[in-house]
Amino acid sequence: MFDNLKLDNNVVLITGANRGIGLSIAKLLKLRGAKVIATARKKEDSQMLEAMGFISHYLDVTEVDSIIKLKKTLKLDSLMPDILVSNAGLGTVSLSMRLKRNLWDQTIETNLTAAFELAKAFIPHMSKKGFGRIINISSVLARSPQVGLAHYSASKSGLEGFTKSLALEYAQKGITANCIAPGFIETDMIADLRKQGMDFKNKIPVERVGVPDDVAEITAFLSSKASSYITGETIHINGGTYFS
Repeated sequence: MFDNLKLDNNVVLITGANRGIGLSIAKLLKLRGAKVIATARKKEDSQMLEAMGFISHYLDVTEVDSIIKLKKTLKLDSLMPDILVSNAGLGTVSLSMRLKRNLWDQTIETNLTAAFELAKAFIPHMSKKGFGRIINISSVLARSPQVGLAHYSASKSGLEGFTKSLALEYAQKGITANCIAPGFIETDMIADLRKQGMDFKNKIPVERVGVPDDVAEITAFLSSKASSYITGETIHINGGTYFS
């Protein structure tokens, strides 16, 4: 039974794996035995990931050509992923009526459209294998919006709807699709919001901001065979900030 939690021989692709939540997920899944492909947009970040023992590749999730190029490379290397963690995200603060259209587009492309393009690229391999895990990193802000984050909330709400559709379409192929919705986690985005005077601790019943490892543990479970009866769900990790 407990062997179902192991990730031996699984190939995992994690986007935005160079820091924060993505890096914690990469470390834990590697520890559990997976072959981890960690992507980043900067050469120095790729070098850092390689030094840590990951298979690292450049990837700009907003560029379809970049995704296609990565797919071709992984296919040639016999490293097509059966677990896809779409973690790369963009978060900025702006009131809706002051929000520039290009920032709206960038947020939707990074947080939503990229997950669609990545799934489109790698689900056929999972379907052929008869096993696959799609794990999309959403946010508590998809269900509980905050002032100045309408574009971010919209992108994550869309991501959850898209994930549910994938779950329905590929359930019979042995593929599950789920979202993880972190609350306030110690990341660069939270650091930026703190600089703008936002206080989070008073909003969290457990009286602490979460850490990336909190998210990594749930990701590892959803990646495993032990989670085969969970699909189309959004798992909330927020210290009691929001209840679904």
